[in-house]
Amino acid sequence: MIAKTYIKRTLKSLDYRYRQSNTKLGPYYYSKLAVIELCGWIELAQDDIVKKSAKRCFGNSSQYSRTLKIVEGNYGFRYEENFGRMLRDVFGRNGLLEVELKCDPIKLHGLKSELGALAKSRNRLAHTYINGTTVSIAAPSLTIEKFSSVLDGLVEFEQRIHDSGF
Repeated sequence: MIAKTYIKRTLKSLDYRYRQSNTKLGPYYYSKLAVIELCGWIELAQDDIVKKSAKRCFGNSSQYSRTLKIVEGNYGFRYEENFGRMLRDVFGRNGLLEVELKCDPIKLHGLKSELGALAKSRNRLAHTYINGTTVSIAAPSLTIEKFSSVLDGLVEFEQRIHDSGF
């Protein structure tokens, strides 16, 4: 089961602070932090799914240790480049395809789409700073909506992994 209580609380707190902020830059900081927090949570949730799947498939073998090193060396959360690559390492290309085919196509597409959009946003935000100019950052309430969509996709994916016997 994907841990979600803490991130939900964090995002709601940032949304509250965003709405209550009485400084010019406060809303920007809370918005930026919400995106970065969500993306950090996504990486950890994906890592957890991969580690649990590898443990079920490999036990404590050397292949499991190899998978842990791959997870530790992963710095991103895009579907194909990061999550899919790690899962292919555990299930193989055909195994991952089997899981994907069992997924609700709308949830899987939504997951892939949100991960791509969030990665672009996160990279832009993480490699710039707010210097007093007008910056366009999604409000924390929108980040909460993205969280819900990503969570639905990850839960669906995790369930289909179990259904596939991995």
